[in-house]
Amino acid sequence: MSKFKITEWNHSGFEQILCSDGAKRACEDIATQIKDNADAGLTSNDTPGFAIGGKIVKAYKSNRWMYFVHTTDAATMIAEQQDQVLSKAVN
Repeated sequence: MSKFKITEWNHSGFEQILCSDGAKRACEDIATQIKDNADAGLTSNDTPGFAIGGKIVKAYKSNRWMYFVHTTDAATMIAEQQDQVLSKAVN
């Protein structure tokens, strides 16, 4: 494998990649997998489960897609508090 060194960063080029549809799909796929794993850990069928959201945010000095998985109701909050259902789903 050859080694290379980046001598000049193309910040706008990296930002275009980080904000691209491909980056959005990759982040959304991972968030969906985490959500599905967390939903599988719920013991109650009376809850809509966890939810995902995403947006372009400014982080590390450039814009990029960021997705998050969050609780939707008291049941999912309790499941996370008592059993760390969402935290375990990340791993």
